[in-house]
Amino acid sequence: MTYLRQLAEVAVREPGRLVIYGVISFVFGQALYELLVSQGVGFIGQENGLVEWSQAIFAAFAAAAFFIAAKRSDYGKAGLVLCGALIGYAAARECDQVLETIFFSDAHKYLIGLPLLVIAIATAWKYRQTVLTDSLRLARTPAIVMFGVAGVYLCAVCQIFDRPGFWVGIDDHPNALATKMLVEEFAEVFGYLLVAFSGIEAFIETFGRRATESIALPLNDANRTDATARRAA
Repeated sequence: MTYLRQLAEVAVREPGRLVIYGVISFVFGQALYELLVSQGVGFIGQENGLVEWSQAIFAAFAAAAFFIAAKRSDYGKAGLVLCGALIGYAAARECDQVLETIFFSDAHKYLIGLPLLVIAIATAWKYRQTVLTDSLRLARTPAIVMFGVAGVYLCAVCQIFDRPGFWVGIDDHPNALATKMLVEEFAEVFGYLLVAFSGIEAFIETFGRRATESIALPLNDANRTDATARRAA
C-alpha cells in the first residue's frame, strides 16, 4: 500500500504528470494509426467524424478547466478566463457545421464567440488594476507555458498545412486531398490534446495551491499554539 501511495504521489507531481501526458499521447496516436489502417484515410478528414469530434472535445474540456481554475484561483483570473474563452471559441469552430445545421450560418460566432468575448472583456475590466502583475505571475505556470506552445503550434504550424500552396508539389496527384486532410487533421488533434493537458495543469495548479494552504494553516496555528504554551511555561 505504501508503494502504491508513493507511486501515486510521483505520478501527480509535475515530472510524473509529463510522463503520463506522453504515454496518453502515444496511446492515442497508436489508436488513431490503427483506425487509419483499418478504415482508410477517409475517416481522418470526415466531416463530424471521430477526429473532428476529438478536437472539439479536447478544446471544450480545456475551456471548462480554465474557467473552473479562474473561479477557484486567487490571482490571474483575467488571464485564465481569456485562455478559456480562446479555446472555447476554437471548440465552437470545430462544431461550426453542426451549429449551422441547427441554427443559422456562422452561428458559432454569435452564439458562442460573442458571449465569450464579452466575458473575457468584462473579466479583464473587473481585474484591470492587477491584470498586468497577475499575468506575469501566471505566465510562469506550466499551464500557460503548455497553452502558449499549443497555441503557437495550432496557429502557426497547423495553419500552414491548411493552405493549398503548401501542397503545390503534389496537387496533381489523385491522393493530394486525402494526404492534405491526413496531415492537417492528425496535426491539429495533437495540438488540441496539448491544450487539454494545459487545462489539467491549470486546474491542478489551483487545486494544489488551495490544498497546500488548507494544510499549512492548521500547522501554522498548531505551531503558534505550541510556541505560546512554551512561553507561558
